[in-house]
Amino acid sequence: MLSLSAMADLPVRIGSTLPSQSAYVMGTGEQLSGQQFQTDGILTYKGYQYTVYYNMTRNVCIARRKMPVGAWEEVVLPYRNSANDAHNTISMGISAGDGRIHLSYDHHNDPLHYCYSVTGSANEPEKMPWEPATFSATTDVMEKAIPNVTYPRFISKPDGNLLFECRFRWSGYGDSYLREYDCKTQKWSLIGRYVQGEDVTPDACAYINGMSYDKQGRLHVTWCWRDDFGGGSNHDFYYAYSEDHGRTWKDNKGDAKASVDVMDPVEDRVTRNALGQTKKSYMVEAIPYNRGYINQETQDVDSKGRIHAVNSHIPDGQASDANWNNSRVKARLHHRFRKEDGTWVKRMITVNGVSVNSTRRVHLAIDSYDNAYVIANGYGVIMASPADDYATWKLVSQDGRTGYLSEPLADKPLLREQGVLSFVYLSSSNKIEVFDFLARNPSVPSGTGLLAEYFANTDFTGLIRKEIVASTLTGQVPSGTKSIRWSGTFETTAGEQHRLHLTTAAATKVYVNDRLQADIAAGSGETGIDYPLIASHKNNIVIESVGASAVSLMWSAPSLTKQNIPSVSLYPFKTNDLPGSVTPPVLPGKAQLDEALLAKKKEINTTAKEIVALTPFNPQNDYSIDLVTRVTAADGRGLDIEARAGDGKGFRFSLTPARISLTSLLSATSEFTRADNVSTQRYRFAVKEGKVNVYQGQTYVGSTDLAMIGDIGADDTEQAATPAFGPEAMSGWAGPDGVGTGKPTDYGWSASSASIPWNTAGYPGGVRYEQVTHQLEAGGSFTGRLMTIRWDAGAYSSASYFYPVTLAANTTYELSFLYEYWSNASSAQTITVGISTAANAANRYHSQAFLTSAGAQRLRRGNFQFTSREAGTYYLTFNGTYAMCGIGDFSLKSIAYENRLLVGKNYEGGQLTAEIESVYFENEAYAPDVASSVRPSEPSGGLWASAGNMQLKVGNIPEGSFVRIADVAGRILLDGYATGQELSIPVEKGIYVVQVRNKTHLHIESIKVANL
Repeated sequence: MLSLSAMADLPVRIGSTLPSQSAYVMGTGEQLSGQQFQTDGILTYKGYQYTVYYNMTRNVCIARRKMPVGAWEEVVLPYRNSANDAHNTISMGISAGDGRIHLSYDHHNDPLHYCYSVTGSANEPEKMPWEPATFSATTDVMEKAIPNVTYPRFISKPDGNLLFECRFRWSGYGDSYLREYDCKTQKWSLIGRYVQGEDVTPDACAYINGMSYDKQGRLHVTWCWRDDFGGGSNHDFYYAYSEDHGRTWKDNKGDAKASVDVMDPVEDRVTRNALGQTKKSYMVEAIPYNRGYINQETQDVDSKGRIHAVNSHIPDGQASDANWNNSRVKARLHHRFRKEDGTWVKRMITVNGVSVNSTRRVHLAIDSYDNAYVIANGYGVIMASPADDYATWKLVSQDGRTGYLSEPLADKPLLREQGVLSFVYLSSSNKIEVFDFLARNPSVPSGTGLLAEYFANTDFTGLIRKEIVASTLTGQVPSGTKSIRWSGTFETTAGEQHRLHLTTAAATKVYVNDRLQADIAAGSGETGIDYPLIASHKNNIVIESVGASAVSLMWSAPSLTKQNIPSVSLYPFKTNDLPGSVTPPVLPGKAQLDEALLAKKKEINTTAKEIVALTPFNPQNDYSIDLVTRVTAADGRGLDIEARAGDGKGFRFSLTPARISLTSLLSATSEFTRADNVSTQRYRFAVKEGKVNVYQGQTYVGSTDLAMIGDIGADDTEQAATPAFGPEAMSGWAGPDGVGTGKPTDYGWSASSASIPWNTAGYPGGVRYEQVTHQLEAGGSFTGRLMTIRWDAGAYSSASYFYPVTLAANTTYELSFLYEYWSNASSAQTITVGISTAANAANRYHSQAFLTSAGAQRLRRGNFQFTSREAGTYYLTFNGTYAMCGIGDFSLKSIAYENRLLVGKNYEGGQLTAEIESVYFENEAYAPDVASSVRPSEPSGGLWASAGNMQLKVGNIPEGSFVRIADVAGRILLDGYATGQELSIPVEKGIYVVQVRNKTHLHIESIKVANL
């Protein structure tokens, strides 16, 4: 029996991931990405998590990742946001019946903007392409063209179909409508108007907290009313529920006193059947004007069908305040929920006796145990339990307290179904960041044990027999056994960090989620293993032990004393396909790199710095490095290997006897993998497409993004490296000698809009050059030339400006410039600078947003770095929010950093004892220690791959192997676990890379398919 106290345990933080690092930021206020009325902004369906946002160019984006640890894959759709208006968010829904993803976006009393994916794209995500062509063109039609849309929402129905809800017309003067999608016909139909606001005086509209289905199929809605454009007129708390998907609506007593008006969206002031202010039985609580009452905040429903809502307003007993901004500062979070007998409970939320205020709307999500989580920008994550009717709230995490601009959005399906609290924010640094926490498992484990395999050889070959065992201590070990492998999955229940305890007298390796977590020497006894958490209660495990003896596997957690793992928590198969660890990148193989940079053994035994600078090291975009080394003792960071290319990017790893750590940023080091570095190891670092892929021997252990590599000082702190600058490439931006008297277009400037008012220098208006003396925000003043650049009129508010520059190939450049908002705005504005291969925004391949000072004509310095592609003409691009801005003092120069490859002890103090046997280098990225061959026929012996008759065949595949076949362009033709010992696929002429990987071996072949 599960205790209430156990159910209320706080979840444990897993970490965060970044679907995008180039999202659009709109000043410092409310944002286009991340508003509570997005339904949904993030959700998980059939093992994939999806989230939506606008990128730097304001294109609609949807990204997905395979749970629990897949990489994010972004699709950029052609539609672009039309206005800097926080109403104009993106909402997403999935119709389970046909597997379509539906998106609606960019509305504030605008015609519908809607698109949808191909049938089955969500139901069979691994079989469908993930690309812009997966989605339809934007349309304004559902059952017919839909006008005047605001706040679109998709609500998944229990039968697999979909509802669409939106407001018709304006704030304080609007009605709300429902439509229904039928997956069988793939058509929308109008249900009708379910809320009416235009029939009262003053005019009104409903602001709903959401629409939520419970387990019984009832649809719940709570809302407030607003009587004009101002937030001060938000008032009252209303509730209704429907048992027929929104056609009739019951009040708190269960009386059906409202139903939809089946009518198209039109102005209608006659009171009819829909929910409205005249139907007072739906009002739960009267809340007057001027209470700082934020509209359309948040709601959810629990497992008992109880509706919960969290809203922010001035606490009872305190005076009202007609100043909206002041009233919001005084507002505090309040939790309301409806008990099963129909009575309502309202409490102000406090943590340790202190009330809670948020700078934005908050988000409420409820797990399968009915624990309630509130995520609040400016505060963090808090949680309450049903054990005391949600009277006690506890702080879970401070994530979201600083650095984030949006309102948080949570993945409610993932929390209910998998016990993972996952929520998304937009940061002030243009990042979309998804945070994950492990809460209590909603499922009851139902395993039967692990798979045990007994081998005749000590290298886990020569399979004698295999069986499913209830634990690692049970099973019948056959005679002649010299090694044993136990593999499968273990499943946790509590939302806690568990520790594994392995006791053995044999040499044993333990892998959790396909990462080596323990390398245990013979005779070690008990070893405690703390493994990195993933966004799942199910974790892959492999135990490989040399010898014929069983091992003891136990676990413990903060709420769990050390004990044997029960067989119901063990499964004889892997649950998670972990990209980046199970599946290495598609790279050609090469056993030995060409250039020996260090071929004679170097021994290090010192407490002082001792670094070997290896030359010649002239890396191109893709390159490989082999390091053969051993580390027998390390006090401190250990043995560094550091590589930096001419663009300043590279990697730094540090090796100690037991692990390899990522230390590219000394201020943010992390363990990369466990390793037995006391024994001689060969590491391959293969750099390709901005990532370094790391191999230990033949085993792929992971990858990470390249980083800017600084210089380590005598005090072991890292300072930014100083580059060498090339000649000026933008000297003519303001005409000859920077004092041209003509129009900017006379000196190369252009724009996407024909309405731009280009004018000559000093002309009193338009886009022109001005000689100014303006204050620098950092101190002092600037006297010189600025160009006014305008987005402060409807005709050119979304215009892109372009300036041509001639660049060398594959070269990193830095643009330095001053920028400000000049006039026609009242707060900080955003200017987005990019680089394009043509005079249009569509060919822009890199960009960065710059936020102006909050005050007019106060200059900031901006620096924008990018790397060219082919030599030729490029275009700097400029986009901005609604204002007249000033830009100037441009300098564009190539920058180059010293190529550098260092190995050794790069810090003072602490003993390091290590041997560097060799270092090899070669341009191009290669996987290690594999043969590369062309085989016209099938060889005899072990694993083989061959080509013939336009077929590619692979044979003698070890059981449980992962197979990937790709062409040399990286297009994957086959990707999955083998179901037999042989496979065959049809292919065209060309060269293909075949990878076959199991726990102990990686085999890669390059196969040429001719017209055989």
